[in-house]
Amino acid sequence: MKRLLLFSIGLMLFLPFTSHAQGLKGTSVPYKLIEWPSYGSSMRYPGYVIFGDDDRLDGELEIKRTKGYITGFRLTADGKENHLRPQQASGYGYYFKPNYFSTKGKATPQLFQPGSISTLAGEVRTGYVAFVSQHTSDKDVLHYQNVLFAPTLSDTVSYFLSETIGAVEQTINGQRIKYRLQSEGFTDGATLKAGRQFLPGQVELKDGQTMTGLICRRWFGQFLAGGVFFKDKTGTVQRIDAEAISGFSVSEGGQTISYLPVGYGFVAQEKDLGTHLLLPNPFPTRLNPRFSIMKDGAKVVGNTEVITPEIAANASSPDVFPAGLSEQLKHASGKQLWDMEEAISEEIEALGQDPATAAQRQVLAERRALIRTAAIDRKVLEYGMGTFQRSIYFKEWLLRNKTSGVDVAIVKAKLKDSVSEILSDCHAYLVKGKKERKELADWSNLSQVAALLSGCQ
Repeated sequence: MKRLLLFSIGLMLFLPFTSHAQGLKGTSVPYKLIEWPSYGSSMRYPGYVIFGDDDRLDGELEIKRTKGYITGFRLTADGKENHLRPQQASGYGYYFKPNYFSTKGKATPQLFQPGSISTLAGEVRTGYVAFVSQHTSDKDVLHYQNVLFAPTLSDTVSYFLSETIGAVEQTINGQRIKYRLQSEGFTDGATLKAGRQFLPGQVELKDGQTMTGLICRRWFGQFLAGGVFFKDKTGTVQRIDAEAISGFSVSEGGQTISYLPVGYGFVAQEKDLGTHLLLPNPFPTRLNPRFSIMKDGAKVVGNTEVITPEIAANASSPDVFPAGLSEQLKHASGKQLWDMEEAISEEIEALGQDPATAAQRQVLAERRALIRTAAIDRKVLEYGMGTFQRSIYFKEWLLRNKTSGVDVAIVKAKLKDSVSEILSDCHAYLVKGKKERKELADWSNLSQVAALLSGCQ
């Protein structure tokens, strides 16, 4: 007897869906969501079987299984009970409605709630929304994956993968909740905003303005800030991107911490060495041959390209991926990519539903989709799907000349080699004896190294 393996049943299961909104394309409800009241039989529910030359028979469908195999179908149609063997069927499916899905053991957002889903271009469809799964991150933040949607509680359910949806809203106990997609799934936007740490500070803009208020650093990496959220005296929060900022500072722990530009973001100044400033380097280049993350190895996200010329080439027009954007995001971290995605979503939302903005919203939606793809690829590279795939670099610092702004990189774990390298053309260093050079190559003597470097440049 021909038998169908349950784990390969996706090749045979055709579950109907309706998109209900232009630009939203649902997919078949996964086989794993079928309810099995008993081990050997699925729940009886309206469905169909396809057989012969695409003949379709509708009715109450029950699936039979034994030891991981589908062994038959029982379909009641027009008062007649039909028993079909697997080899007689070329496809089958259910007309799932919200009342089909069990509520047992599910969190409130996993139950159908009044709400809406939107396309990447911002087009909204209202109805009833339920998340398929829930998990908690290591920061105790709840995340939700994939969505079930029905226009009404009596309509057929559509299934959407998280990455295909622009935004999700639910109204739970009278409270409207808007979810934002992050690397681990949809997250309550209010929870994300509540996690922002605002500190007193100043932002220096490239147009010469100085803004004083409360500042939240937008982290692109462990110590790389890609811009800020600025809150004024009225409590209004404004997003300011790195491109508009020349520098900023915050007051924390009784100290003023200055953030200076490095690459596409800002890092905190660690020390003033007189002629130079000492900064951590978020973009180290020296691989640690020992591959150690316990001592001097620095885990570097963004060291492998995720936005390539090939990805940019998939854009329908140059407006979708301007030349500078593709290059800027080649080595972006996952946090930077999701930050970019958030900015685009806010821009789309601000354009509203006016038909006159449809073309502009479509361009932004396509850019948003490409960046989401890159963000998902970046997650695979950063977390390796359970394996360690990141390159490990030595931790580096930058000595930045206060006058010229020129940076030179040094490695604390190999400071003697670093000092010899950056002063290799400096006569005042070369005439020193072996003992003096050894004493100079000490972290406490960086001011002397900086003075020599300044005098020789």
